[in-house]
Amino acid sequence: MKKILTIILSSLVLVLLAGCAQGGLHKQVSPEWTKAPSGVTVYVLDLKVQNGNDFTKALPDYVGKFNDWFLPLLTQNMVSMSGLEINVLPEVSRSGNFSRTKKSMKGYMDFMVSNPKPDRLQDVKGIVVTISGLTFNRHVSVKRHNGNKVYLYGVQAYAGYTIYSMDTKKELAFGKIDILEESEDFVPGEEVWSKLINRISNEILAETPLIRKL
Repeated sequence: MKKILTIILSSLVLVLLAGCAQGGLHKQVSPEWTKAPSGVTVYVLDLKVQNGNDFTKALPDYVGKFNDWFLPLLTQNMVSMSGLEINVLPEVSRSGNFSRTKKSMKGYMDFMVSNPKPDRLQDVKGIVVTISGLTFNRHVSVKRHNGNKVYLYGVQAYAGYTIYSMDTKKELAFGKIDILEESEDFVPGEEVWSKLINRISNEILAETPLIRKL
């Protein structure tokens, strides 16, 4: 009987570990990409802030100016994490300079990404990171602590992204962003929003030659 229980428990542990491994899969990187470039260009396409009131309450100095806060912070985080020269450009939606592709990844629903068209962006060299459909949403969850309901209010960000070489005209990596930062405050403050941008930066750079080697 003990032997049977041991086998069952061992099987359950393996299933749980397999589930964790699938949940941790968030990107695919070409094994041929081993060298970091001298500089990187980042494009953000179709940016949406669904919870605009939350943002303006958290950062009242940036009412109607989300990009004025977001783009410099994203740039600062990426430069700090990579040690590279990185240029983050404003939203260029519907410019015709990008091609759309559907991607599949185990553990996720299919999602769309965009790659630059080299013939339309001839002046752009090196590596291009394209973040497609970056959307910020309000998130509410209920948890129980000592038998009581605890409400958590958060900001969720999701998008698809690619990393593309303009020199070789090849996609080097792609992935899906699905990140949540929570707070007990009904309106999450600036710290929550800033942590979210930091995690977006790390999500894109991690496991690639773009991340700074310590």
